[in-house]
Amino acid sequence: PPELYSLVGALPADADRSSLYESLLAANPGSLVIRQRQLQVLAMTDPDAANEAAARLVADNPEAPEVYLLQGQIAQDTDELSTAATAYNTVIERNPEQLEAIVGLAGVRFRQRRYQDARRLYDQAIALAPDDLNLRQASIGLTVAQDRPLQALEEINALQSQIPASIGLERQERLIEEG
Repeated sequence: PPELYSLVGALPADADRSSLYESLLAANPGSLVIRQRQLQVLAMTDPDAANEAAARLVADNPEAPEVYLLQGQIAQDTDELSTAATAYNTVIERNPEQLEAIVGLAGVRFRQRRYQDARRLYDQAIALAPDDLNLRQASIGLTVAQDRPLQALEEINALQSQIPASIGLERQERLIEEG
């Protein structure tokens, strides 16, 4: 049933569930959420094979933006940052407001230490989803990486005034203050 696919897709990738992924994909080879979990498990043991499988998915479905998102995530997880950037850019070129691709590319730029590009992308994403706490926390993390702890604390305080108590924000604030 579709609920099983949703449940398995909602759970983190786990090598112990590899046979479950195989069974579900045998029944529904088009399930990208299950394919994603399968490739995430593969990336843990054989990053090259995971990236090759993601590239094959893109080659087989060049018009499907979701396969580029999957390729970007797998490439990012395996430190193939240029491949991840290319995949995310492909999605953004087709849909400039695709939040997942913008956030993914921002994460790539952050890891590449291209902080100005990451800032622009995070700001763009926040404009699209201003209430996304995880996105706002990532942006605060970028501010810290840019060696602006006082500004990061101001961002946390502004966010705490908008959002009820958040353990994640409190922890992030404490780490910045300790630093």
